[in-house]
Amino acid sequence: MRVCVVGNFSLTLDEGVKIVAYHISQRISKNHVVLKLDVRYPNLWKLSQFKPQIIHFVLSPTYMGLISTKIISAAQKSARTVMSALHPFVPNSAYLTSRLKPDVVLVQSLFSQQLFSKLGFETCFLPNGVDVERFQPCSQQNKAGYREKFGLKKDAFIMLHVGPIKRGRNLELLSKLATNDELPLVVGRTYRGIDWTLYSELQQNCRILTEYMSNIEEIYGLSDSYVFSTQNRENCIETPLSVLEAMSCNLPVVTTRFGSLPRMLNEGSGLFFVESFNEFSASLARIKEASVTVRTREKVLPYSWDNIIQRLNEIYESFI
Repeated sequence: MRVCVVGNFSLTLDEGVKIVAYHISQRISKNHVVLKLDVRYPNLWKLSQFKPQIIHFVLSPTYMGLISTKIISAAQKSARTVMSALHPFVPNSAYLTSRLKPDVVLVQSLFSQQLFSKLGFETCFLPNGVDVERFQPCSQQNKAGYREKFGLKKDAFIMLHVGPIKRGRNLELLSKLATNDELPLVVGRTYRGIDWTLYSELQQNCRILTEYMSNIEEIYGLSDSYVFSTQNRENCIETPLSVLEAMSCNLPVVTTRFGSLPRMLNEGSGLFFVESFNEFSASLARIKEASVTVRTREKVLPYSWDNIIQRLNEIYESFI
């Protein structure tokens, strides 16, 4: 099958939507002929020569995302259109939205499924995947080496968070969790900029790394736990890749009930769903005391990219 994947294909994989577009385009190429079309400068002539049977958009379903979908798909009217709705952003105008909708929207949460269905979209649940080959449990020897490499204390209890440094992600909670021997480590992806006021506030109690990390698996490897405190659905893709990556490394994870996570994962074996500061603090205390058997990797193995792509292939086949 000829599949055109439309997304942001910049070389730096520093943001969730880019990472998802990369994995989809790379992994479906095992079973399909694939054309990658960069949404920043789409080559419609190349698209017309390719004659795709499927056009898969990995974009946010904003007005601009839907308009881009319509313009590009209009160049190949016979192609079926698929959109991965990684963010739950939908224009308020039901009329305009109905004119721009693709053939199917791949949703990631019950909230998004209900939202798109109400507007007349055909939906299918398909979360993001995780690279279980790259993100694996780390040995104690490597953990010590990574801490030395990044200048971190070998005996500190490190609570990791990976993502942009902005207010809406509730990062202030991380600073409150810090103690003399408990260190929040924030790896701030810079794709959408940094809130420098928040950066200054966090820096008082947290260690912050802002450079692009091509070896981010080492950061997971040196950590003792992963904390995801975001609650506002507008501030992260609905399947947070960092949570899946941390779990694939078999880190204990303390997270809010964000997006697709409660739909994908059951609590327990090192995965804690919490809401308040006290619940975050109590869960981390249990992890630090080693009173929890951690088997978070087992929980995300069903969501390996290979399994997600297998399901995506089934969706493609249903169109033909």
